[in-house]
Amino acid sequence: MGAMLRHPLVALALVACSAPNIVLEGPGEDDTGQVTGETGAPPDETGDTGLEHIPGTSAYTQSDPLFQLDVVHAVEITMGSAAMDSLRSDPFTYVHADLSFDDDLVSDVGVRIKGRIGSYRDLSQKSAFKIDFNRYVDSQTYRALEKLNLNSMVQDNAQVHERIAYGLYRLAGLPAPRVGYAWVKVNGADFGLYTLVEAYDDVFLKGRYAEPDGNLYDGDYVWYGEYEYDKLDFVASLQDMYVLDEGQDVGHADIHAVTQALAASYGGASFDETMSAVVDMDQLIQMWAADTWVGHYDSYSFNQNNYRVYFDPQDGLADLLPWDPDWAFYDDTPITTPSGYLALGCQADPSCYQAFLVALGELCAAVQGSDLEEQLDQAQALIAPYVRADPRKETTAESAAAYQEAVRAWLYRRRGTMEAYFGI
Repeated sequence: MGAMLRHPLVALALVACSAPNIVLEGPGEDDTGQVTGETGAPPDETGDTGLEHIPGTSAYTQSDPLFQLDVVHAVEITMGSAAMDSLRSDPFTYVHADLSFDDDLVSDVGVRIKGRIGSYRDLSQKSAFKIDFNRYVDSQTYRALEKLNLNSMVQDNAQVHERIAYGLYRLAGLPAPRVGYAWVKVNGADFGLYTLVEAYDDVFLKGRYAEPDGNLYDGDYVWYGEYEYDKLDFVASLQDMYVLDEGQDVGHADIHAVTQALAASYGGASFDETMSAVVDMDQLIQMWAADTWVGHYDSYSFNQNNYRVYFDPQDGLADLLPWDPDWAFYDDTPITTPSGYLALGCQADPSCYQAFLVALGELCAAVQGSDLEEQLDQAQALIAPYVRADPRKETTAESAAAYQEAVRAWLYRRRGTMEAYFGI
């Protein structure tokens, strides 16, 4: 069994919210403060999609309107009493439900509760949800998506961390999920403001990789219940615990190859050369640099958590991909002392570490010319009335606004922080 998770909110009490339901129809407000207007309007075609697509993936781009910053989508989950009871007793097993997305009805989808240590909330609180459109109906999709995450942002007081952090990862050249917003209801009850977060699956891979048929593994921690878990990294005792999400079962032979190379080269002069035969070290360095810049406390680089591993058939190498940056923009992230073994090995290798410093400096320069602050402005304006109206939020609207401004300050000062810490 693993040790206690090093997480600031590990002991957070899960208190049910009992605010009355609020009817939301759109992003504006009348003079009483009630939210009004039209939800689900089509986005401006010139709006930011937050993603560069692989050429020829027109089907994939059907989902772009879900991830714009000009609309909070209306999502309602409807399920029977037996399904509700099942989620109360067994929250991580899918149940049958219908889903209304703006004016579209998708019947018989799979729904389960999402979240574990720190982020789990039951149905009396602000549960997060996983939606699987084709779990019960073969080949059913919504706007070409097979899956979608509804994140409740209970560990993100700013309510913008995922949108801005994933934008940063894309600036670093990494494939990263798209993020939008939704107002969620369950059986008519308002659950509040959520992020719509793209899933890592075969649809994502087809939109981001020229060869999308490789193996995709989940690098989140293995949970045994309560506060017992194992964080995954490329070591012999853990290598068979990676969960294969997409691809072909090869008995973890591809993971084993990374583990063996790491064991053979860790701390030695051949580290960078040896690991480059099995891992895309350029991409690993870019992710470490992005984890550092964005202060992603609960990342692979700093907590051996929240990542995916994709073995790209085009070059045969393992790509590490970021996940779940709700604990981004965290001042106490130990940015000079990574814990992921690949990052640690790179730090100990002079040429690899120099490449990391170069990548970090280039990322700082890229942020200066990016639209991240514009995205922050758009997100703030879009979600402000919804934050105020959210009956299950775990922060106040005033606190959310203050945390958003802290993200803005981070965008301004982070380059100076990186220069001070790393001399870049």
